[in-house]
Amino acid sequence: MVTSVESVRSGKSPNRGIAKPSRLRTPKPQPTNRDMAFDPAAFLARAGLGRTILSLKKDDVAYAQGDPADTIFYVQNGRLKVTVASPDGKEATIGLVDAGEFLGEDCMVSAHPLRLARATAMTECALLRINKAEMVRVLHQEHARWEVFVAFLLARNARFRADLVDRLFNSSEKRLGACLSKGRKVVREGF
Repeated sequence: MVTSVESVRSGKSPNRGIAKPSRLRTPKPQPTNRDMAFDPAAFLARAGLGRTILSLKKDDVAYAQGDPADTIFYVQNGRLKVTVASPDGKEATIGLVDAGEFLGEDCMVSAHPLRLARATAMTECALLRINKAEMVRVLHQEHARWEVFVAFLLARNARFRADLVDRLFNSSEKRLGACLSKGRKVVREGF
């Protein structure tokens, strides 16, 4: 359809009468360096001030029990297990950490200067290692980052609480049966 010059000048649509007035859009103010919009995904995706990316192979240790608790990690990809060892050498797995989760976050809320657990790669992993001072700075200045971190902590706390309730009220046989039935269900759905 070709629009005539007359209809454009008069503001009339060539075949519908008077055109609707256009709404002027006010341009969004461009952020300056001081108030640049914070993107949590971008912050967690790349190295920068106080942040380095670590690549781990299977069975590599991200941190050991007794290491200084001065960094927090964000798992970009892979899976790690968190274990604790008793003085007499007994070891227990206390958690599994997957991509998109934080690791070693207890250094942010605990005054204890040393790691109380060990984190070992179960697969090849990429971790963003964030210096505690940088993480504290970002949490104080960037509310979007704070919301992501708090949501993670609350979800992990809820998961730990559900696991504790399960261990308190269900027998080990019942828990094993639930795990096995979930496994069979996954296998059946996969084929």
